[in-house]
Amino acid sequence: MMKLLRSTSIRVRLLLLSGILCLFTAGTAFLGYNDLVAMEADMDSLYKDALLPVYWINDTRSNIQAVRANLYALMLTDDDAENQALLADIRRRSELNNRNLENYGKLDLDPFEIDRLAQANKNLAEGRRSLGRTIELAMANKNTEAYAYWRQEGLASLNLLNEDLVALSAYCAEWAEKKNEVNREEAAADIRFLVLLAASSVLFGLLFGFLISSSVMKALAGLREGVDRFAEGDLTVRFEASGRDEITLVARALADMAAKL
Repeated sequence: MMKLLRSTSIRVRLLLLSGILCLFTAGTAFLGYNDLVAMEADMDSLYKDALLPVYWINDTRSNIQAVRANLYALMLTDDDAENQALLADIRRRSELNNRNLENYGKLDLDPFEIDRLAQANKNLAEGRRSLGRTIELAMANKNTEAYAYWRQEGLASLNLLNEDLVALSAYCAEWAEKKNEVNREEAAADIRFLVLLAASSVLFGLLFGFLISSSVMKALAGLREGVDRFAEGDLTVRFEASGRDEITLVARALADMAAKL
């Protein structure tokens, strides 16, 4: 190894060491960048495919409960202004539910989500038919009939819809948990690899630096010994001139000087 190093100049050795260390650094930075990009994509996926659906589902369930409360209030009041306010709130919340489920349906859904969402929309449509008929009876002041009809026809559909929404919410939470576990394992593996790469870079730098310094110091020691003898008048001293580095050039110059003297 020493002979190989002596066959190149000190400048080349230092440039080679710097280049290899830069390569390790660039590799570490590139892998770190890729990990950050992947982490950003995973976070975006968790937000779009898990957090938002759960928000839409919970908002839909909240609106359903509010619509149910408005319906009961509609059966109990004869005030026209209050009735109109209750009807307006029912329509507003129904539109919000349409938007929530429509947004959910636009995502890249799994087969389970596709089937369960279709079932939820079916139960929602059935519940709205019962809701419309109940409102008609309530607005006609047939509150007892409206309440009986709602309990018999409407509640069943809403309960089934609620079960669908709970199942979808639980599925999203379970998917997010599995995704998070996979991300955690991948992050741990990436950290181990980056630590190994960084440690390898340090060890290689130390080893190669030691070899370079040893080759230089050994050559300088030999040259100094020859120069000392040369200074003492020993013109027969043989300088090591087999390498190609800067120290060898000096040794050759001294050897030529000794030959001319």
